[in-house]
Amino acid sequence: MKKITSQTGRFIASERRWGGDVEIVEVVNGEQARRYKSIEPKEIPGLLCSGELLDELELSFLLLNVWQEKVKTPTIGEGLLSLRWLVLTLFIIQQVEEHGKPVSVVEGQTFPINYYDLSNGVDFFLTAQAVEERGALFGGVHAAGWLSCMIEPGYFAGEPGKYLTEAGAETMCGMVKQLHLMQEEQDA
Repeated sequence: MKKITSQTGRFIASERRWGGDVEIVEVVNGEQARRYKSIEPKEIPGLLCSGELLDELELSFLLLNVWQEKVKTPTIGEGLLSLRWLVLTLFIIQQVEEHGKPVSVVEGQTFPINYYDLSNGVDFFLTAQAVEERGALFGGVHAAGWLSCMIEPGYFAGEPGKYLTEAGAETMCGMVKQLHLMQEEQDA
């Protein structure tokens, strides 16, 4: 019998009978309709950051929970990927709730948010710079700490409406603006 690892209203994640991977089943009208994905838990941060599941927030958060439960000693790279995805996703959700669509308003200007550009921006402005300044190990730890501090502590406690800290949201809005300015310069 398969052990249910985690579930939402629409998805069930269960351990496979052999190997270390997790099977994802979608539930439709109370019936297990189809196998959605079978994945090794260590691959989840990369899958989330790839953007492949952008339209599947419920599944994405389920997979993040599975990763946190199953991977007891993640690498710094896995931690960075999962934190980057979480910060980006929480930021986009927060902006959609505030503005009704994925945009960021900075100093009265409205900038559309693109997940892929923002992901590359966080990687470039934060991770790459931290690694360059502090080396691979300490730079990765610094970047992970910085990303963690952007998330409102109430989010981890399950408090409703808690996403990014004010400073974290400001940083992300500033990054959106900077990325658009850089794109305009490149296009000119």
